[in-house]
Amino acid sequence: MLLIIIVLLVVLAVYLFYKNRTYLGIFTLIILLAGQGLLLLDSIYHFGTEQYIVTSTKRINPVTSIKGNKVLITEKLKEGKTSYTAYGTKEKSNGKTVVILNKQKQINVNFSAKQRSAYQITENKEYRYTNRFAKFIYTGITNNKQLKDQTIKYQLTSNWYRLSKAALKKLAKNLKTKTTQQKIKIYVANKIMQEVKKNPKLLSNKKKIQQLKNNFVKKYIGRMIERAAV
Repeated sequence: MLLIIIVLLVVLAVYLFYKNRTYLGIFTLIILLAGQGLLLLDSIYHFGTEQYIVTSTKRINPVTSIKGNKVLITEKLKEGKTSYTAYGTKEKSNGKTVVILNKQKQINVNFSAKQRSAYQITENKEYRYTNRFAKFIYTGITNNKQLKDQTIKYQLTSNWYRLSKAALKKLAKNLKTKTTQQKIKIYVANKIMQEVKKNPKLLSNKKKIQQLKNNFVKKYIGRMIERAAV
C-alpha cells in the first residue's frame, strides 16, 4: 500500500507544481519524503516487525551405509577464497538425495544414543509485521516473512557417522583388501568364542549366532569409520 501511496503522491506533486500551486506541492513533497522514510525504515531496520522462528522436521536416510553404519557424507567446496561444507543425505519419504551447503546458513550435527530415527530440523528466523497498521501500510513489500537467518540441525542416531567423500572412498577401498577382511573374521571369531564361553547354549542357536556376528562386524566397521573421520 505504501508503494501505491508514494506513486500517487509523486503524480500529485507533479500536477500541483504544474498548476503553480507551490505551497500544496511542497506540502505533498514533505508527505512524500515521510513515506519514503517509512519505506527506508522498513527495508533497512525492519520497522514494525518482530522475529519469529518457524520450524520444520523431516526424517532422513543416509546416502550410503556400511553393514548398518550410516554415513552423513560431507565435502569441502571452495568459492574463491571462501570454503564451504556440503552435507548429503536422502529424504526418507521419496529417497531423493539432498545436499545442503553451509552458505548463508548455520549447520549443526548432533548424535544421540536416545534417538531412534534420524531427522533434519530446519529453523527459519523470519520478520513478521506485528500490528494491523504495519500490515496495511506495508502490503506488497517483501519484508513480511523475510528470512533473517536459517539453521539446519541434523539429529542423528548413534550408528551415524560424519565422513568426507574422499575418506569414504578410501575406507571402501580398504574394506575390500584381504588384510582387512581377515582382521574382521578374526575379531568376530574371538568375540563369538567369548560369548559362547559365557553361554554354551548359543551353539545350538544359529539365528542368535548370526545376529551376534552381524553386530560384531557392524561394531568393527564402525570403529574403522570413526578413525577414517578423524
